[in-house]
Amino acid sequence: MTSLQQLAVENNMAWCQIVSTLHGCHPRMDHQFWGLDQKAPTFYPDVVTKTENVSYEEYLNFTNHRPVEFIKDSFSSLQLPEGEYSVLFNAHWIYHAPVKSGSQKAVKYRPVSSTEDLRLWTTTHGSGDVFTSGILSHPDVTFYANKGDHIESGFIVNVHENTVGVFNVFSTKISSSLWTDIIQSVSQNHECLHIVGYEQDKDYENAIRAGWENIGDLRVWMKN
Repeated sequence: MTSLQQLAVENNMAWCQIVSTLHGCHPRMDHQFWGLDQKAPTFYPDVVTKTENVSYEEYLNFTNHRPVEFIKDSFSSLQLPEGEYSVLFNAHWIYHAPVKSGSQKAVKYRPVSSTEDLRLWTTTHGSGDVFTSGILSHPDVTFYANKGDHIESGFIVNVHENTVGVFNVFSTKISSSLWTDIIQSVSQNHECLHIVGYEQDKDYENAIRAGWENIGDLRVWMKN
């Protein structure tokens, strides 16, 4: 049986592949790793571990000893030589069970559908030009923004098999209901799918307080 953490890892890999492909990168993978044949887009990993307890030697074989700048260690278990890489950040995979439509409240988010709205979304989020306009037409991806005239908060959803991944959550204002509102919006549009993501620090704590569960750890390494 596939673990919840493995479901989250696979959803996130699918999301990384969508973004990378739109930038002209060519992903490849085997049973242990996912990676790219060139530098990944800004904020995205060059290599992702797909399984737990992979070795440094297996990593080198996958990359053909090519220098790699960022590695997403999906299970926080990859042992790298001291001095070659530093930990960029540690985070936690999170999960929320599907919410049935009968238990939903009014949603506070709307899908982003225009290039101009995407520009405003990325400006507020601070993601620069990493998301090209072509991403709005991808059938598995939806950008969400708060309802109203000004974009103040939002997130991205990626559907992969029986999961929906929630990424790039942001808000310019303190909101005690942010992570609950996300569940309501996601569940209305993607009913009966497992909801996954990853967060760190205050965002992780806020998600846990809103009823999300910690389902495992991850780590991102940066080459020195």
